[in-house]
Parts: sequence; structure tokens; C-alpha cells
Amino acid sequence: MNQQCDGGVFNGNDLTTDRDIQLCVEGGGRPDGVEPQQPAATCGVPFIVAFGQETGRDVPVGSLSNVSRLFREASEVAVLRCLSSAAAPNIAGILPENPELGARMVDAVDRLNALAEPLLSDREFSYSAEDHEFFSGLAREVVEGSRDEEFSALAEQAIELSAGLVGMSGPETIERLGGLPHLDVTGDQTSLDVVLPDWVTETLDADRPPLLPVTDVPAAARRAIDEKAKSLGAVAFIALGRMRRVAGGYVRRYHGCDIYWSESTGAHEVHGEIRRKYDALEGPRALGLPTTDETGTPDGRGRFNHFHKNASIYWTPTTGPFSVAGAVRFRWASEGWETGPVGYPVTDERSVGTSTSDADRGVRWRRFENGIICGKGGAAQQALAATVGRDRIVAEFSRRLNAQMRERDIDLGPFSITVRPGLNNVFPLGVDDWRPDFWSARPRILRIGINGFVGIPAALLVPDPTFHIRMGLSFSCRWPTDLFSHPQTVTLVATLEDLRIVAEGVSSGNVFEAVNGAIAAAFRPPSDRPYLTDASMVLADIPTGAVDGPDDADIDFLDVMLMADGSLSVFVNPLPPVAGRLRRYFAQKKIDTMFADS
Repeated sequence: MNQQCDGGVFNGNDLTTDRDIQLCVEGGGRPDGVEPQQPAATCGVPFIVAFGQETGRDVPVGSLSNVSRLFREASEVAVLRCLSSAAAPNIAGILPENPELGARMVDAVDRLNALAEPLLSDREFSYSAEDHEFFSGLAREVVEGSRDEEFSALAEQAIELSAGLVGMSGPETIERLGGLPHLDVTGDQTSLDVVLPDWVTETLDADRPPLLPVTDVPAAARRAIDEKAKSLGAVAFIALGRMRRVAGGYVRRYHGCDIYWSESTGAHEVHGEIRRKYDALEGPRALGLPTTDETGTPDGRGRFNHFHKNASIYWTPTTGPFSVAGAVRFRWASEGWETGPVGYPVTDERSVGTSTSDADRGVRWRRFENGIICGKGGAAQQALAATVGRDRIVAEFSRRLNAQMRERDIDLGPFSITVRPGLNNVFPLGVDDWRPDFWSARPRILRIGINGFVGIPAALLVPDPTFHIRMGLSFSCRWPTDLFSHPQTVTLVATLEDLRIVAEGVSSGNVFEAVNGAIAAAFRPPSDRPYLTDASMVLADIPTGAVDGPDDADIDFLDVMLMADGSLSVFVNPLPPVAGRLRRYFAQKKIDTMFADS
């Protein structure tokens, strides 16, 4: 039986790799059955925070932790992570003999957090020569007391790297660390707090979940939300009503963002498409209050907010805003977040079953750009895939389209002849990426080119007419929409997203009509499938493995996806592993049979 994470952000998730264990510890938990070690190997910060609490000091580290996470690929941050982990045991040995040094270490973390905060906003930043002298001196004092050669080498490397940051502006430092998008705000920051009348607020909030009115807002909440609003500038310039209570905390809505606060999470804003998705999912109840502001991802492509119920919402301009939560989020995080093998999420959660116990036993999954992660209980893994290559897909469409070509009379002036259009060659033209949408990103499109001709008898001395087709195809699974449980069978279809036909030569109009008619026939759904209302070609019926009835919470087949290389993947449930491998074997046999004639 796998270990599980005990406590912290990732409580209850299965731990199957060393990275899982590390992530569990970084989230404030520990592997079950393992006694926590002191100091914890979490970059030194929890140790310093704990020491600060013992001495009556409250050490904020939120900005420092966020900067460490956001710029984790930068060499400066990587060295500091190693240095912090190495520092913890050394400091633990020194503190009993030198409590004054411990107090200075707490001051140093407080000072680092203050330096990190401007990198998450538009405030002016500068790492001064005096800052560098302070941190260098403290590092060398700890090194001298420890006599640890590895720790000493790391400290000197960190001092050398940080020297290069002295005097840099905020934008220069961000660029040096790899880049971080910021809120696009304009206008001067101001303490002016404009409150609209309640009737205006009710109109603007008509599509929002109802919130309870508050008459006794704690001073800490009011102060934190007001300070956060001032730091954001124009996006939080106009308040839309009073502060209200929500999900164990408080919220105030502004024209450009919402700011939430609770004692455990602090004050954080949510805005833009992420705010819209957060509201649509009843975020405070379902995902928890935000634990970060909206922040740029390390690869520069997207934006995200984290929430305290082991949940996040990620957005990119090519996908849209989607949530990731629970065991699926833990697996995704363990494999590198958005920089890992599956990329960004392209759907919210999908699941099997409708009973109230499904949350504990049901299969749940999310689609990502390059794969699916499937979870059940505390376990989650990447879904296994059966595949068919791009060239076999193209050949299958050539075969099906050619089968629809019919004989047709072509007018040649004084007489007409009966001919049949034929395909000369069919070839792939590339794959269009995901397209953004709110509830599910629109899938990739496979682009195919087709050249053909109509053979005219040579004795007529007339050149053969030709035609050229360019089409875009997407792939998906469909089923009747009136079902109350997960379908036992789904229909795999290829949908005609766009089409262009050019006919050239004698009687080109007749040739165009013949080719267009053949394509229409190929993509005309069967009459016994009324749920197919667009131009879709039925490829296969796929059994899902779901059992008829509302209490079933298991499944074999998950979904299909066109991959970036033009291949088609049929994803199956990977849990438990032995069953997952069998599912993939039978899925591969099914897809091989489907494309056998091509």
C-alpha cells in the first residue's frame, strides 16, 4: 500500500515517487508513518518561521515563498534553495550557543521577504550594496560557526550570484531571473475609496453567487483588504459595495478584481478570466479562498491563482481558464506543473457517477494540452494511451472519401460524358493548436490536403479537370445528452471544422458539385444518431466500461485527443496499474482494427 501525505496542503494524496514526498513536505505535510525531522528539509524557511515563533516573532514569508516558486528555474534561486536546506541543520547546531545569531537570522528572512514583495507587484525594487553586505556578512558568520565545507561552497556561490543583482531595477531583476508578467494597471495609486450605491452593486453582481452582508468586519480584514487594494492601483480603484463574509473569510469586490481575506490565507486578489471561472465554480466553497494573487507562470505563457483547498486555476490565451484540484493537481505538480509533460489544463474536472459518495471513490480526470491525468481517491496517474499515427489517419480519410465519389455526367458542349472523380494524392498539412474557450478549450485541428482529377478520354483532346481540397478535422467523443449517468458507449467522430474546394478546367462547376457532394455524404451523420447535429463522420463506437446506474463510479475509457504531431490518442483509466495496462492493450487492438483497411 502506498504511503500517503499526512497533513498540509496535499493531505491524503498517495506518495509514489521521491518528488511526491518532497512536494508533500513542501506543502506542510509528511509521509504517513514517518516522524517529522527537525529541521525540515524545506529550504530553511519553515525552520526560521518556527524559531521566530518560539522567540515571539511573527515572520511573514509569503512573498519570499512565491518568488522562490515563480523563479524556480533561475540559477540564483536554485542556489538559494540548496543553501537554505544546507543552512537549516547548521543553524540548528549554532543557535543554542549563539541566540543573538538566531535573532539576526529571523531579521534576515523578514528582510528577504520585504525585498521579494516588489517583484510580485509594480512597486520599485532595488537590492542595494548595503543589503548585499548585510546578507554576505551573515552568511559568512554562519559558515564560520558551522565548519561545513559544502555549506561554505554554497554560501560563496550565492554571494557571488547575488552580487550581480546589486543596483538592478525591478524589471531588470525580473528579466535576469527569467521574466514574470504583472498585472496591467494604469493610473496613480491612491487612497481614495469610491463606493457605489447598493442598487448599482446589486445590478453589477447579478451573475455572482450571493454573499452574506457583514456588519462586524474585523479590523484586520478591513486593513488587509484596503492595503491590498491600494497596492493594485487602477484595477481596485472603484469598490462595488461593502465587505462581505464568505467561506470562512471576507471579500470586497472592485470593478477590476475581487480581494479575499482570511486569517490563514491573508489578502489576495482574483481578476480577469480566472475570476470569472472562480465565480462560475462557486470558488470560495469548492476551491477555497485564494492563497496567491494572480501571478505569471515561469514559462511566461499563462497566469494562475492557487487556492487553499489544494486547488488552482490556470489560464493561457490559447486555452482559457481551467481549475485543477485534488489528487490530479498533486500528480500534475509532482511532474512539473505546466512545464511538465502534459502542459496546461484544457478542461475542468470530469467524473463518473452521480452519487454523493463519488467524491471518495469515483474516477475523476482532467484533460491537459498533451495528455490526461486521472485520479481516484488519493491516487492519480497520467492516463495510458492507445495511438494511431497521423499517416494512417490521413489514409483512412482518403479511403472513406474516395468511396463516396460517384459517377456524374459532365457537359462538354455538344455532348456530355459520364465520369467519376478520383483522388490523386492526400497529404497532411499540419496541426492547429488548442483554441481558447471557457468550459472546455476547443481541440486541435488536423489539416489535410487532397488533390484529384476527372479522367477525360484522350480522344476528346480535352485536358482533365482537376480539383484541390483543404479541410480541417477535429476529433471528439459524443453521446446522447439526455442520460442521467455516464454512457456505456460513446461515439468517436471526426468533425469537419472548415472546408475549401477549388475546381479547375472544363466543366469545373460540375466537378465542384460532385466533389462537394462526396464530402457532404462522407460527413453526414447516420439518422439513428440525432445527437450528432454537425458535419461529423462516425469512426467507431467505444465501450466506456461504465455500468448502467447512478451509483457506478468506475470507468475504462476516458477520452480521445489529437496530439501535436497529428497522431490520435485513445486514453484509458490507468488505475490500478495492472488493469490500466490491460485496458490499453484492448484499446490498441480496437483502434488497430478500426484503421486496418488504411
